[in-house]
Amino acid sequence: MSFKQYAFHALLAIAAVAITASGQVTPEGTGGGSGNAVDWRGNDTCAVCHEDSKYTHRYPNIEIGSEAIDSTVHKSFACVDCHYDGFDDYPHNKIAHRSNCSDCHEDQHAEYKISVHAEARARGDLDAPSCTDCHGFHDIQSPHEQLSGQAAVDMCSQCHADESLTSKFKLKSTVLEGFSTSYHGQMYGLGFDGDDYATCVSCHSNHAILGKDNPQSTIAAVNIVETCKECHSDANESFAGYLTHWTPGDGESKILDGTFYFMEILIWSVMIIFGAHSILWFLHSTMTMRLSGRESHKPEIDGDPQVTVTRFNPVARTMHFILIICFMTLAATGLPVKFSEAGFSQWIAQNLVGFSTAALIHRIAGMTLLVLFVVHVFHVLYQVVMQKKKGFFWGPDSLVPNHIDAIQFFQNIAYFLFLRKTPPRFDRWTYWEKFDYFAVFWGMAIIGLSGLALMLPLVVTQIVPGWMLNFALIVHSEEALLATAFIFVVHFVNANLRPDVFPLDDVMFTGQMTLERFAEERPAEYQRLKDEGRLEERIVKTLPRWKVMLVRLVALSLLLVGLTLLVLIIFGVNS
Repeated sequence: MSFKQYAFHALLAIAAVAITASGQVTPEGTGGGSGNAVDWRGNDTCAVCHEDSKYTHRYPNIEIGSEAIDSTVHKSFACVDCHYDGFDDYPHNKIAHRSNCSDCHEDQHAEYKISVHAEARARGDLDAPSCTDCHGFHDIQSPHEQLSGQAAVDMCSQCHADESLTSKFKLKSTVLEGFSTSYHGQMYGLGFDGDDYATCVSCHSNHAILGKDNPQSTIAAVNIVETCKECHSDANESFAGYLTHWTPGDGESKILDGTFYFMEILIWSVMIIFGAHSILWFLHSTMTMRLSGRESHKPEIDGDPQVTVTRFNPVARTMHFILIICFMTLAATGLPVKFSEAGFSQWIAQNLVGFSTAALIHRIAGMTLLVLFVVHVFHVLYQVVMQKKKGFFWGPDSLVPNHIDAIQFFQNIAYFLFLRKTPPRFDRWTYWEKFDYFAVFWGMAIIGLSGLALMLPLVVTQIVPGWMLNFALIVHSEEALLATAFIFVVHFVNANLRPDVFPLDDVMFTGQMTLERFAEERPAEYQRLKDEGRLEERIVKTLPRWKVMLVRLVALSLLLVGLTLLVLIIFGVNS
């Protein structure tokens, strides 16, 4: 020991003896939680050295401020009530002065002793948590305040998200990642602060934490249903089979892994193929307009080229408008949950719409869209079965893809690459419009049914096993991401943002277009109607200008909302 250390210890001992001799404090009658507390701020010897002194300046790790103690659950106790053994040994060379929480918290200590944490420490693994690792040393707060909600998740993540520790103890390193993708984890990711959603301790208990193979564990097969019933009173065995900590590729379920990777491949494939298609279309339109002008390649038309023809009937336009409103609403309330840890998501959840309100709005929009899907299916069946209309499943008026669409796809690519002088002669529906239709049709069914399963998990698990909820979550989340990305990128560019219609194509909203444009974009349909003598049936009275402007204002507003959501998606994916 150096001369400076001897001098420091000597000064410390002299100070303690002098203060004790002066009668400021005596250790008699204290210790072991006897209740004879000493006033920290007035007569406590410890404050002389451990608060603001020359010793704390030299050795900052020994400083314990009185204000910090006064704000804890132990504020009515003196230091010696916990550090009752060895406090009079200056300069505290003995380790015996450390407190023993079990003296007061006997029940909690008994539960902790049987836990996997205590077993690990008994084996000598001091990286396993003890009381102070979770509750702290001196800044101990009420468990309800200190270890509830997100704070509980953060506490457990200190070890269970640490790859070095999970590797050492042979634990799954992705448990926190899996929890963060569950609805409970997403709510805490959005910044929710409360106890309405489950945390780690809700299922695993707080002190008697045991492995699932231990029959006393709260997550053991014999106890898991009762654990779930603490929050979900109607929980059943299938519901308890939900894989709370599943992450892609962790080997816990090959079916879920395969589903996730399939959806990822689907998203990238669709976006790459149709994204490239839109880029080629955009570039070709831009170059063509610059080289030859917008007024070139006008079709030959019998009659007034500015006369108006109908393109979409009122039923189609109404369904499309309802679809847009519901889709935008679902995207605006669903994206923050999908990207719950992104800054914009937390800002939306905490400033624009609350958690429960957003969930309610999302479900109302989802149910409305599901009803719209059912109405559309019955509307098609009514026309086919009752009205006996032909051409719904095959022919020029059908939305069902056929071999001509494949041919026209490659013809159009050649046209975009200037390998072909003219575009294909499209009929009523183009190949990309058919893809759009079936993508929406598929998406409404898949997203709607999976969303219904997630909204009614206890009902659904009466029929299917719990892991199907994981399956529904994957499909719902990934298909929704694909739908929003496709609509806001591919569909918006194709329908509105390409140079020849920029900034907006209002045909879907007004239902009308000029005969000249009709003949130019749908030459096969124009010629067919002309040959059949039915072209006059499509000519309608042009809408008043004020109505057109009003419709364009609404449509442009929806377009801007969609583009804003696209920006948020990009931020969310990169966050």
